Amino acid sequence: MSLGEHLAQLLGGLSPLEPLDVSLEGARGTPLAKDLVATRSHPSFDLCEISGYAVRAGEVASGSQLKVIDRVAPGAATSQPVYTGVCVAVFEGARLPGGADAVVPANPLEGPGATVTIDRPVSPGHGVTATGSQAQAGSVLLSAGRIIDSRAIGLLAETGFPRVSVLPAPRVVIVTVGEDLVSLQADEVNAGMRFDAAGVLLQATAAQSGAMASRVGPITASSRELRETLEDQLIRADLLIVSGGSEAYDLSVRNFLTSAGRVSYDEGSTSLGSFGYGDLGEDQIPVVALPAHPIRAGMLFNVIVVPMLRMMGGRGAQKPLTLTLGADVARHPQFTTLLLAQLTAEGVANPVLRTTPTALDYAAADAIIRILPGDGVMSTGSRIPAMRINGGTDDET
Repeated sequence: MSLGEHLAQLLGGLSPLEPLDVSLEGARGTPLAKDLVATRSHPSFDLCEISGYAVRAGEVASGSQLKVIDRVAPGAATSQPVYTGVCVAVFEGARLPGGADAVVPANPLEGPGATVTIDRPVSPGHGVTATGSQAQAGSVLLSAGRIIDSRAIGLLAETGFPRVSVLPAPRVVIVTVGEDLVSLQADEVNAGMRFDAAGVLLQATAAQSGAMASRVGPITASSRELRETLEDQLIRADLLIVSGGSEAYDLSVRNFLTSAGRVSYDEGSTSLGSFGYGDLGEDQIPVVALPAHPIRAGMLFNVIVVPMLRMMGGRGAQKPLTLTLGADVARHPQFTTLLLAQLTAEGVANPVLRTTPTALDYAAADAIIRILPGDGVMSTGSRIPAMRINGGTDDET
């Protein structure tokens, strides 16, 4: 199977998670599960946009003298109505008094009993936000799929929605496996051992892609520890990632995953090595097995897992990104070559032509480019498919 066929199979078995009803504070960063419909007109009353005097616009002109009969602050439910020869002092945010259709700006405001001189004519509606002018009852305020950000939260708070139905962020658990791995908190690192960089990198990538990410490990590849760890994490995960379980020589992890669940392995669709995918447990929790090498795991996570997270989180597919190749790249006749690349302002992708990319390469890269299988060389200047690293916006360049 090609990489594209693997992705289609992976995504074809996924759907957005069940919606959750959450507070506005808990909704930030998640997509709306359904259209949000206004339950009332907004504003629900004629609102004074400015401080001044509420008047009948057709009955005042420059030099008109009016008697102030009331003063209305925000929150006041009623006021004296406006009629010929009188006005009401109003503050910004107050309800427009009955009989008035405009506000003449003024500051400071005189109190009831005073006579004021109007210094300018106004048109009907001046200084007023009319009832329902921002949203009518039954109108759609925000469409399904809209990511709840600070702007959306401001609208929801203004229109009286303390809670909303959203598609929750997928819960991702990363389990790292390796006899040669030590935690970053280790006091000493013995010869031949290395830090668990893959677990930290994958957790950060998952979180940056909109997931609730946690990690466990490093653990050994013994069947007992694998079983206890994975069974314990299945109840906490919508998606399980095992790093260190895809190499052909790592038969202990492979044998466990293929026997404990429905997991199969790809051996040759990409230049980054093999990976596995399927599901575990009675609830058929999706699982992806990635290489132990942190950078290869991170690249495959971007290519394979990020689209899964977007699907599960209701964010839809990433927009296709096409870039201009900045150097000749040899094509492989059978598999897709995945390379890190740095982007120029003109949309040129300068590939990292290294068999095994390093952490420094990854830190400096902007995108992962795909050189599709074929003969010969993909020439400089060719247009190639790519994706930005860490779930960035894949706009056409």
